[in-house]
Amino acid sequence: MDRILRGIMKYRKCHREGMVKQFQQVRDNPEPKAIFFTCMDSRMIPTRFTETNVGDMFVGTTLDLIISTFIRSTSQWFLQNNIFFNTSHLH
Repeated sequence: MDRILRGIMKYRKCHREGMVKQFQQVRDNPEPKAIFFTCMDSRMIPTRFTETNVGDMFVGTTLDLIISTFIRSTSQWFLQNNIFFNTSHLH
C-alpha cells in the first residue's frame, strides 16, 4: 500500500500538470482511433504496450464472462472497422 501512495504523491508532484494539459487539449474534441477491450487483470496496462496517449483510444476493462460472448459474436465487425481489442485472455 505504501508503494501505491508514493506513486500517487509522485504523480501529483511530477506528472499531474502535464496530464491536465493533455486532458484539456482533448476535452472538447476527442478523436480516439480505436476502442480496446481488456480484462480487469492488473497486469494489463494497454496504454503502455500500445504506446498511446490521452485521447488516442477508448479503453474498456471488463470481466471476462461479460464481454467474451459479445466479442466472439462481433469480432469480424470490429476487425473490418479497424477497431482493436485484446482477446489473449479468451479460451
